[in-house]
Amino acid sequence: MSEVLDTLLLKLNATGLQKKDQQLYDFLRNLLRGTKQISDTVNLLQNNSSNPTSVTNNNVLQFLDFLDSGSGGDSDVLPGPPGIQGIQGTQGPAGTTAQVVFSEDSISESDSLIPGPIGPQGAAGSAGASGITTNIVFTEDGISESDSLIPGPQGPAGINGIIGRDGATGPPGFDGNDGEDSNVPGPIGLTGPQGPTGLSGGDWVKIDEQNPTGNSVTFNVPATFTHLRILWSGRSSEVVAASTLDLRFNGDTGANYDLQQNRAHGSINTAGESLGATSISLNISAASSAAGNAGFGDLIIFNYLDTNLHKHAFMTQGYKTSNASGNFNSLPIAIAWRSLVAINSVSFTLAAGLFVAGSKFSLYGIYGTTPIITPPFIPWLDPEYPEDPLIIPGPRGTDGIIGVNGAIGPPGTDGDDGLDSIIPGPIGPQGVQGYKGGFRYFFSTSTIDSNPGTPGFFRYNNSTIASVTQIFINNSTWFSVDISAFINQWDDSTGSPKGFLIITANDVLSSVVNVWQITGTIVDGGVYKKIPVTYVAGSLPSSLQDMEVEFYRTGDAGSQGLQGNVGFIEPEIFDDTSMIPGPQGNTGSTGPAAIMTDFTKDLGAADRSGTFDITGLSGLTTDKVVTVIQTAAKITSKGDARDEFEMDNIQLTGYVVDANTIRVYWQAPSVVVGTYAFAYQVSG
Repeated sequence: MSEVLDTLLLKLNATGLQKKDQQLYDFLRNLLRGTKQISDTVNLLQNNSSNPTSVTNNNVLQFLDFLDSGSGGDSDVLPGPPGIQGIQGTQGPAGTTAQVVFSEDSISESDSLIPGPIGPQGAAGSAGASGITTNIVFTEDGISESDSLIPGPQGPAGINGIIGRDGATGPPGFDGNDGEDSNVPGPIGLTGPQGPTGLSGGDWVKIDEQNPTGNSVTFNVPATFTHLRILWSGRSSEVVAASTLDLRFNGDTGANYDLQQNRAHGSINTAGESLGATSISLNISAASSAAGNAGFGDLIIFNYLDTNLHKHAFMTQGYKTSNASGNFNSLPIAIAWRSLVAINSVSFTLAAGLFVAGSKFSLYGIYGTTPIITPPFIPWLDPEYPEDPLIIPGPRGTDGIIGVNGAIGPPGTDGDDGLDSIIPGPIGPQGVQGYKGGFRYFFSTSTIDSNPGTPGFFRYNNSTIASVTQIFINNSTWFSVDISAFINQWDDSTGSPKGFLIITANDVLSSVVNVWQITGTIVDGGVYKKIPVTYVAGSLPSSLQDMEVEFYRTGDAGSQGLQGNVGFIEPEIFDDTSMIPGPQGNTGSTGPAAIMTDFTKDLGAADRSGTFDITGLSGLTTDKVVTVIQTAAKITSKGDARDEFEMDNIQLTGYVVDANTIRVYWQAPSVVVGTYAFAYQVSG
């Protein structure tokens, strides 16, 4: 019965009656639900039929059983109200009783007054007549009633049945229409796990690192990067203040290296260049410098695999020769190697000595691509089902290949020229104090007869300045200019002394000046010269003091004068044993005055030192010293103007290169530009 009622309820819902007649729909639904509750109650009571006394009214039990039995008709016909209650059945006969006698020792049976068990239930009374039912026909359009059946009177209300269990969940309804798009952003989801870090294209990658103990370091460079970088720090065992460290690419020893540098120490700043050299000459602190001092540098080599252009590099270098002021050197250096070959090796070689412990050279490479920046993963909500829980995206796919850079756009047009100002600009700051005249060298306090240091060092053979008899000087100045041919001419004069050396401190605040006479023949020591001298004046320079060396040649000895006349001897005393000398003869006449040859020379644009050759001559003797001076002669190219000597003060000296050429060295205390008047004389 219960299953039939469930089916009728489902069919009632499927007819769509609720939309057509709500009152009729509610009546039928309540009728079916009430009947189902009565049926469920009957089942419960029948299950408890073993204890009928639990039902207070046996007539109700019989009535409900009648309702549950139904008429056995078609399942589409609902039962009518219950009929009149049937007659109660007769009481069953009473059972026999047993008599129980209680004694002190036991219990014994005998006739008892205790009632026996309840007898079996009597037969049920006959059922009452069924009430008239209403035939209800279910169609697709609704519910219709049959006119042939008239409903009977309403029966008494039954007791409430036990509420049945929940039915099965019905099928889901149709999806509703999409809601309007919201302008309010949803909540930010949880951050997903961090993805693996990809390869970076913008970091320096260490390729190799060496701690040298010999005299050289060589890196073999892989062809996998775009640019190279070498960081280095070291010290040499050579007994000088600073050693030379030669940089080369691919082992090339040809004259293919160019250098432009700017050396700063203390308040002094000097620019210099080297073109067509066989290496890039760097400096590194050595054994004579203060303990713990080292040379160091940062070298960057650009586009080292390119075969279309020469190779270029830039280095920032520094080194200390002592802890005193003015001895800490800083050098930015621009480098060019005249080669189209890709670089496959880089070497650093000491000119003398070995690398000491603690020296380190590190090689790095960098790729030319831009590092890829991966955005973080952000969880999101499904926009179609905003009520759904957070949906975490799957793992990130592989990044695509980076596209090539776009072409550089054309340059913009030049703007209009501004109007010329009639207001003069502010006066610039005063320039840095320039060097004093002469060749720049540094003083070494060692007194050993050996190379004092390359480049640009000199020393004395005695620590007491008045006792010095020899000066040892390197062939090259501090700027690596070889002047050995010029030094060889310092003893060419036939006069005595041969000339004068004046060595002055470069610092304008220093009072150190050493004056020496050159008294003999200069001895060649290979990379340095040994100059015999006699002390004239001055105090001993300090260790590694910055000095300027100047040479002044004395004239050759004049020719000997004519011999004087012999004195007259009286005849009468001719036989005397003694001779009386005659009067002193007249002094010979002075030789002819030295003849200077005038000339003019264009010294170029904005420089303070340099060299030039006087050519087209003839009959000269090689290696003769040449005296060169600045004059106040008229200069045709300047409209017959004359130089103001006290303003320019250009110092010059020279020597004979061959029979047709004189080479001149010049230096000025400040920058000079253009053409000047000079004169020269070749020594006899």
